[in-house]
Amino acid sequence: MAPARDPESTAAPGPHVTGDDVLLSIEGLQKHFGGLMAVAGASFTVRRGSITGLIGPNGAGKSTLFDLVTGVTRADRGSVHLAGHRLTGRAPDAIARAGVARTFQTPRVFPDMSAWENLLAGGAHHPGETLLGGLMRGRAARHRERTLQARAEELLAFLGLERAAGQAARELSGGQRKLLSLGRALMTEPRLLMLDEPAAGVNQTLTRTLMQRIGDVNAGGVTVLVVEHDMDLIMRLCERVIVMHQGSVLAEGTPAEVQRDARVLEAYLGGAA
Repeated sequence: MAPARDPESTAAPGPHVTGDDVLLSIEGLQKHFGGLMAVAGASFTVRRGSITGLIGPNGAGKSTLFDLVTGVTRADRGSVHLAGHRLTGRAPDAIARAGVARTFQTPRVFPDMSAWENLLAGGAHHPGETLLGGLMRGRAARHRERTLQARAEELLAFLGLERAAGQAARELSGGQRKLLSLGRALMTEPRLLMLDEPAAGVNQTLTRTLMQRIGDVNAGGVTVLVVEHDMDLIMRLCERVIVMHQGSVLAEGTPAEVQRDARVLEAYLGGAA
C-alpha cells in the first residue's frame, strides 16, 4: 500500500499543539446521554505510525469515544486534535477529509452492491471527489475515475477479494464483509485508521488474514487505533495498549505492562492473572 498522505485541511491548528511524534491527541473528552456518563474526561495520545489498542469491558465507552473522534457524536467537553489540527466540532465528512477513517463493529456496506461497487462508493468521498466533479466530462474527471478504479483493483487484490469483486456484499461471508469494510476505509487513503472490533464474528483463518493486512497497512505509513475484545490478538498486534473503564482511561502502556497492572486485572480481567 502506498504511504498515507498529509490531511488536506485548511483549518488553523488549535491552541493545543501536539509533538511531532503524536498524530492523535484526545484531551478531557466527556459525553453524557441523559444521566449516563458514557465518556468521562478521557485523555490519551496515539503515536504517529503506531498500532495502538483500546480495550475495556463492555460499556467502558470505547465505541462512543470513536464516535466523538469521528464527529458522529458531538462531545459535551474536551478536544480532539489530529497532528495539531482541531477536529472537535467538525462534521464527519470534514474529519474524513482530514485523514481519519473508521470501521464499525457491524460492517457498514451496501448489501445489494458488488464488492467492486462498494469500494468505488467508498472512494467517492475521497478529497477532491465532489458531485460537481462527477458531473464533469473533462480530462480531470476521467483521470479521477481511473484513479479510483485503479485503487479499487489494488485493494481487491490486497484484501484477497478479487474473486468476490462481482458478488453482492450480502452474499459475502462475515469475514469477507469485514475485509470489504476495511477496503472502503482504505479507499480514502487515511492517515489514521480506527477499527472497531475488526475480528468480532470472524473465523480464525480470516482473522489471521485481517491482522496481516492491518500490519501491512501500518507498515505503509498508516497509524492504527483498534478496539478489540480478543486480548491475545491485541497483545500480539499492538505496541501500546490503552485501557478504558467507566468512561475514562484506567491504564496505558506496553502490552506486558498492561497485563501486569492490578487495576486492569481487577476491572477488565476480573482479577484473573
